[in-house]
Amino acid sequence: MLAWILRSGAFAVVILVSLLAGLQLQETQRTFPLGTDETLTLSFNSSSISKAQAIDGMNRIATDHALTLVKKNADRDDFLHGLSLYQFGDRAPAEPANIDWFDSSMHGQLFSSSQIAQTSLDGSYAVVGPEAGVSALQSFLADSGVQVDATRAGWLDTAAALVVGKGAGLALVSGLVLMTTVVMAWSALHSRARALHILAGVSTPRILRTELRSLAGLLVIPALAGIAAAGVYVFFSRGGSAVTDYFRTLTPWLAGLVAVLVIGSVVVTALSWPSVDTIAHRRPPARAYRVFSEVLKVAALVLVVASLPPLVSAISAATNATADNARWSNLGNEVGLRMTNISDEERLAAVLPRFVTLTRDLDERHDVAVSYAFDPATVQAGQYDDVVLVNPRYLELQHVTALSPVEAGDLPAVTRSDLKANMPLWTKGTAAAADPLSAASYATIRPGTGPVQALSPNAGRSVTLDRPLFVIVNRPADVFGGSFLLSLMSTSNLIFSSDSQLTSQLTDHQLDGYVLSIDRVSDTGLYQSQIDNQDAALRTISIVLLSGSLIISAMLSALVYALSRARPIFALRTSGSSWPRLLRERLLIDIATGTGLTLIAAFLLGVDRASHASVLLIVPVAYAALTVTLHCLAARSVFGRTLTRST
Repeated sequence: MLAWILRSGAFAVVILVSLLAGLQLQETQRTFPLGTDETLTLSFNSSSISKAQAIDGMNRIATDHALTLVKKNADRDDFLHGLSLYQFGDRAPAEPANIDWFDSSMHGQLFSSSQIAQTSLDGSYAVVGPEAGVSALQSFLADSGVQVDATRAGWLDTAAALVVGKGAGLALVSGLVLMTTVVMAWSALHSRARALHILAGVSTPRILRTELRSLAGLLVIPALAGIAAAGVYVFFSRGGSAVTDYFRTLTPWLAGLVAVLVIGSVVVTALSWPSVDTIAHRRPPARAYRVFSEVLKVAALVLVVASLPPLVSAISAATNATADNARWSNLGNEVGLRMTNISDEERLAAVLPRFVTLTRDLDERHDVAVSYAFDPATVQAGQYDDVVLVNPRYLELQHVTALSPVEAGDLPAVTRSDLKANMPLWTKGTAAAADPLSAASYATIRPGTGPVQALSPNAGRSVTLDRPLFVIVNRPADVFGGSFLLSLMSTSNLIFSSDSQLTSQLTDHQLDGYVLSIDRVSDTGLYQSQIDNQDAALRTISIVLLSGSLIISAMLSALVYALSRARPIFALRTSGSSWPRLLRERLLIDIATGTGLTLIAAFLLGVDRASHASVLLIVPVAYAALTVTLHCLAARSVFGRTLTRST
């Protein structure tokens, strides 16, 4: 049974690294498309050459030095999933060609640099080729006054970015813990055969080779099954062209996994090598694993306990995001503007009036919606769930009609105080600044008509409220100053109807040069939902792997204990003691350890949510059932072998 569990553990770890390889390939293609290995962030603000000269120069260098040089350009209508490339040099396609991204949600086309047209040359580029060619390109750009920020990354860099920045670290640690446990259990299974080989005079290198072959025989079939399953999935979901890139990314992961197995097995075998005294006194060789098995068991238990609260939070966030998808559909035709960062005060002073005028003109056409759920640190809500700044258009989009008016004098004292402190800043420079509180009306929804979705200050995030307090502003451009409106726009809390001829309006108000993209608000929310679900999936995989590590290490610990106590167990059992009674002391220590570690972890983690506490309460109960079952099974097995003199 233990051998079957070890094979299952190996299969699970291979599936994990296959998943990580897929995620790494997705991120690598976004950053380094078409096999490039270096990114260049270019700024032509101080350039001494024209746009045409810059394009001609980059085309010439790419051709002369056989460079693959592309400019990355996010889709203005789908910033999150659309990424097109403009290629320089004679390798560029004559006609636009669709790019086959590994990420199935991505789309884009490969264009020739001759089709850049009005697209800005500022932005991110990717390049690969001879070092002399890359140096020539950077020298040309530097001599032309172009600011260049170069970043080169290899496989290790992209893998590290995935582990550190994309939430895959816990999953990787879980896999390593599981593999360590598998190696430890396998080594313990071979401890008796190892002692016999030593007694027979077999050399140490030969023993190690024999055991490594045994380990390979145990794990190679489930490992190959996992690799084949991953390859088949990629072939049918991404197409045959993606398989080569995928396995090129997966191979270093597998090589690292093999290295961990080989090094781990040699180290474990060396640390547990039986002494002459152990062999001479016929002590069970497995006794050498008592400390190792206990340490692994405690480590796995601690990691399980520490990982459960974040898992509950991740699943809750993913569930809420999925539930909010239907509400995001209410904003399916609404878009936000992503603008350049305007740091120059003179330019900002020129842009703000134009932006206010744009907002006012579109608001007159009923094409502007505002929704801003205040952070409690800014505006406290009192007895309400949250305070939300809205205009009538947003309430209409969310089909909120059953409102109960709230008089300004009836606002919670803390809410009124916070609004009184902040609204003069928000209305600065407008007629409403004289009496900001009277510039808005206040209402909440009637009982039983919720919940209502409101946009949070974090783009792509929303909050679902059963009893919000709405601060309703009829004409945002007349009430709020340009700086506050611009800040609302930058976080997608001020949005526009997509069918409002927004592009032409931006051109008419001379703002199109400041807009990087026009993004559907619902796309941002749905993309965040995908991220939340991916995070929950990785954390779930981590818990499964850690649980497997805990089961294997607990099984190993129980077996080692039973072997080291074979004679007392045999004597007590033959005298009529039940299994729980003769194992009582050991079981009490194990159960107390599990309960104590859970309580300590809960205290250190500061668990204060009922959902987290209830999940953690399951751990000591499940661990107690596991340790009782495994110790009884191990003791019964050792007793049977002692009875038949097989030990």
